[in-house]
Amino acid sequence: MFLYKNIPTGKIPDTPIYNDLNIGAKTELAKHQETIMNKYAKLVSYKEECNGSLFQDIVPVRSLSGQQTSTSSETPLEIHTEQAFSEDRPNFLCLACLRGDPNAITYILPMGTLLANLTESEIEFLKQPMWMCGVDLSFILGGAKKTLRGPMSILRESSMVFDQDLMKGLTPKADKMIQRIVDIYEQFRTSIVLESGDVLVIDNRVNVHGRSKFLPRYDGTDRFLIRCFGK
Repeated sequence: MFLYKNIPTGKIPDTPIYNDLNIGAKTELAKHQETIMNKYAKLVSYKEECNGSLFQDIVPVRSLSGQQTSTSSETPLEIHTEQAFSEDRPNFLCLACLRGDPNAITYILPMGTLLANLTESEIEFLKQPMWMCGVDLSFILGGAKKTLRGPMSILRESSMVFDQDLMKGLTPKADKMIQRIVDIYEQFRTSIVLESGDVLVIDNRVNVHGRSKFLPRYDGTDRFLIRCFGK
């Protein structure tokens, strides 16, 4: 995880009530975000995610407020790696904050912290292909098929893949391990409240993340992030 502070934003536009207008991409902050991300990876996009946009508006959308998606607000965004269902998932996730919300807390748990709180037998079990994973709602809305992927393991040689909402164990023991990871996350996670001018880079291979709930106003002053991916 890398957090850059006080990055110039330029003029901050009103927060839109929909996430498909590509407003954030036109800001000065997005230009700095691209420069920062180029230090880590090449920018990539996915055609089913926000119409293939490289820079995506992450804003609260009223119709999705209670769903497990980045545009939700009134329910916590559960612990996950980006695109756990896909073998073409991004290596890096970047969130640039145009306008923050003090009640919207981003949570991060590094893989190293997870491993330090698991037993050797649990670690070995997590390396087995014992889980199926559904497809992200945002991808389904973009045209991806609603299918289960897998079976897959959660721990790989030097990375992890996890989604609290979309993963299902093939056995009761595998299902219990999902809750075991969630319990460790809730106890040891790092909390970050993104403020205007913050740019957060998360290594998607070795971190899981989530977000608290918050209450938007849908009046142009809500939380407004710009998201991009790198590989």
